[in-house]
Amino acid sequence: MKFSNVGFIDDSIGGISILNSIESKFNENYIVISDNKNFPYSIRSWKVKEMSLKLQSAVEKRYIKILVSTNPAISLNLNRQVDYEIIDGIGEMMHLIKEENSKNKVVLSNKYVLNYLKGEDIENVLDSQILINSIHDGDLNTYITSTLIREYVGDSEVVFVMDTNLSVLKYRFLELYPNVKFFFLSDFILRQLKEKLVEGDENEIKCFITDYRIGFYSVCRNLFGIDDIRMRKIKL
Repeated sequence: MKFSNVGFIDDSIGGISILNSIESKFNENYIVISDNKNFPYSIRSWKVKEMSLKLQSAVEKRYIKILVSTNPAISLNLNRQVDYEIIDGIGEMMHLIKEENSKNKVVLSNKYVLNYLKGEDIENVLDSQILINSIHDGDLNTYITSTLIREYVGDSEVVFVMDTNLSVLKYRFLELYPNVKFFFLSDFILRQLKEKLVEGDENEIKCFITDYRIGFYSVCRNLFGIDDIRMRKIKL
């Protein structure tokens, strides 16, 4: 069997967001699995490893050559002893976070990653789950999202956005803070992934979700132009 697919796993829209940036530029077959039924993984610390490994197993069955993990909480719990490449952007981003000397820096992510980074002696990590939830539910109200971004960023000079859902609002971060130095996890993943793919415009996409939720569909349709018909329900 030829292992030719590129797999994406997440509990929300992070994988779809990354795929939306590349799908028409490469000759690849994509498999996207979002366990949106159990969103957010980050608040289920007692079972996040179990759920992450189930997601990994589900995408493995579809003959992947590359696995793209777009949720750092999932990435931190994957089985790395595999015969395909795993791309998650975490290693490169962690290196930059530790090397950044600015005292006025902040890392935005979820509660699970916050606790992990504290264990790595990284300070100024904020749980941005409220904003992540808004994006996941399709609530992109300008006033609400801008208020939350201002609350998180404050007077920081360097911001590490360590959640791919938040990259949906990248334009708003940059608009509100044109002089702040931002690093987005999605950019690290995209750069690593593009180096591995074959350029072209012939591709096939199969999207699987674990639950039918209106907010999830709304975001996929309004932001990425993906309609309900292209998604199939799957049981992990």
